[in-house]
Amino acid sequence: VVLGGDGTATFPVMAAGKVPAGGNGLDAADLVMLDAFYDVRDGVGNCSSLRRLVDVGLRPDRILHLGAADWLTSRSHADEVAARGVHLVPRRIVDERGIDACVREALDVAGDGNTNVHVSFDFSVCDRAAAPASLDAVPGGLAPSDLLAAAFAAGRDQRVRGVDLVEIDATADAPDLRTVRLAAMVVLEFAAGLALRP
Repeated sequence: VVLGGDGTATFPVMAAGKVPAGGNGLDAADLVMLDAFYDVRDGVGNCSSLRRLVDVGLRPDRILHLGAADWLTSRSHADEVAARGVHLVPRRIVDERGIDACVREALDVAGDGNTNVHVSFDFSVCDRAAAPASLDAVPGGLAPSDLLAAAFAAGRDQRVRGVDLVEIDATADAPDLRTVRLAAMVVLEFAAGLALRP
């Protein structure tokens, strides 16, 4: 479990822990991203992790991006990730199908024949009321119960090797520390799922 600041943390976490022995790329690693954005901006800064991972060898067809908000993402970014072959499950589809079905599908796509799956929880995917310390979160994002269900499912799945929690600035949280508390609950739900693995 890696606790990050901004979303750039996903790249070094995967690059450090997922590169196959003797390999030059991330062809043995798979990724599920819960994020309001597609993270394909140019450069090395925030919102570039997905592009950087694909550029160094992570197979786009083994990535499932869940929760992108249509009202936040640019059409060009959506077109780019779709053209690369990333599986996209936008926020409205999560609403229609439910978080449990979407996470099961995500883990099946990313973990098809692999036991080296990483799950990234970018808190910008949350509803702003639940995660004010995620400065990019807006009204209409995922509910806290959705994030907790996804964390538990990731913990239960034997293919998942690690998770990260990013886009949390504790100094910007509400006085009741609701974002930090939600992050702690995500860690606990992941641990509970892990403890209950067969």
